Amino acid sequence: MMDQLKYYEALKLDNGRLDEIELGERLGISETRTRELIAILLSEYRIMYASNGYCNYRIFSKAGARHNSWQETKS
Repeated sequence: MMDQLKYYEALKLDNGRLDEIELGERLGISETRTRELIAILLSEYRIMYASNGYCNYRIFSKAGARHNSWQETKS
């Protein structure tokens, strides 16, 4: 769960400057684990697939979020 929160926050702050795998590597997360985190965040509607600079994913805006399951599982 710590990797998920760390990656999500970094993705939000990065704003498309690094690709999703490079961002994970800079955080010390392996490529395989980064892909797992992306799959989890996609399934929780925290991120969406969309070209955003070098990155292929972007954060759902609060207005566009359909589910808030991530907040429920965070505790």
